[in-house]
Amino acid sequence: MNIASIADTGSANPGSATAPGDQLDRQDFLQLLVMQLKNQDPLNPIDDREFISQMAQLSSLEATNQLSSQMGQMAAGQQQLGALALVGRDVEYSDGSGGTVRGKVSGLRLGASEPMLKIDDREVPLELIQTVL
Repeated sequence: MNIASIADTGSANPGSATAPGDQLDRQDFLQLLVMQLKNQDPLNPIDDREFISQMAQLSSLEATNQLSSQMGQMAAGQQQLGALALVGRDVEYSDGSGGTVRGKVSGLRLGASEPMLKIDDREVPLELIQTVL
């Protein structure tokens, strides 16, 4: 029995069925691997090459997750640098009701999900900036 057959039958964790197109995460992979080891036929144990292949897949999954996390951190850093470059500049931004407001960026607040620019005593999300003057 291999991981693919366990995943197809849904016997690994019936309480947490995944929707089609969902990706398996590390925990799901480990649960499938443990289930496979528990349910293997003692007269026909798991092939060592298949086991090594599955462990390589797990290592690849871990590396991909780390890379994704690092890419997210890099994108956030780039966004913060872009916002920092706007301090002292005049900008135009959307006021949320379809209008455009002009003001000078006097500061920046980091720590939120995205940088917030201080423009004339208002905090404006970076995504609302339309023009840098």
